[in-house]
Amino acid sequence: MVLNLDNTLLNFLMEIFMKYFCAAIFFTLVSFETYAGDFDGVWATDSRPGEYFMVRSVGGSVVVVRLGDNYEIFLGNLNEVDAHIETFKGEASFAADINFVSNNEATLSVLSCAPIEVCDFQPGSVLAFKKFF
Repeated sequence: MVLNLDNTLLNFLMEIFMKYFCAAIFFTLVSFETYAGDFDGVWATDSRPGEYFMVRSVGGSVVVVRLGDNYEIFLGNLNEVDAHIETFKGEASFAADINFVSNNEATLSVLSCAPIEVCDFQPGSVLAFKKFF
């Protein structure tokens, strides 16, 4: 028996799989530590309503998973209150600096993004983030 799936259904199933895969990566990293860091949690920005950014720091590394219309994974280094992240999984090649102003507020400065037509955040943009929990 041969199962024929049209591209729309196949794309939908792949999208669901990848979102769960991203969440699994995030929660696997969370399980390695028994405590949450000061900046770990779910963050949001008014610039992208309905999207959430899960942040997890382990040692000097940081993982950011973007969930919403698009899902992306960013990896980087954390040095006290400053982080530099780059795309690990996503449509665009993206780089940004994050400054954690406090445990509940951060600013993200977009350094580069290409190809520009798929970038939600343009180079030179500065976005304010607040932590949900």
